[in-house]
Amino acid sequence: MPLKTLNIGDRHEGLLRSGHPWIYRNHLPKHNLETACWVRVEAGRLSAIGLYQSIGDVGIRLYDRNQVPDHSWVINRLQTAQDIRKGLGNPGNNAYRILYGESDGFPGIVVDRYDRFAIIKTYITGVDSLLITLAKALGKTMKLKGVLARTSWLIFMKVKRLGSISISEIIDQ
Repeated sequence: MPLKTLNIGDRHEGLLRSGHPWIYRNHLPKHNLETACWVRVEAGRLSAIGLYQSIGDVGIRLYDRNQVPDHSWVINRLQTAQDIRKGLGNPGNNAYRILYGESDGFPGIVVDRYDRFAIIKTYITGVDSLLITLAKALGKTMKLKGVLARTSWLIFMKVKRLGSISISEIIDQ
């Protein structure tokens, strides 16, 4: 299914050029987008892919210039974040932030490690498929006992053990 396109005007091209991760609601033209819908944002000659939210000051969180995030996108971005922080997981330091949301290219998503567990915290709806991939990758690459995903929208992931990796299942709280 093709992405819906939203043109925010030439005057906002600088936002996309600078890599700013958000499009504020007051920069959006009239539209009929629904919450948690992936959209192509155009401004001047540039475009980016983001996730629309119907509430809050941030209307669209931008994830990529070319594609809707998929399994390999999540794995690559997570690996980059882990490489940046590989020195943090040494003996005596077992609690630290693994993923810094917008700074690591995951707008609205942060991950903290607490010893053999990780907590995924989201500030956005519609990223469920990314969270499942992220939880599995965290469990596998960091040899965690469990991953809990907590969202601002009261959706939680219950962790199950399956072999040597953590598998998450989304449940309503």
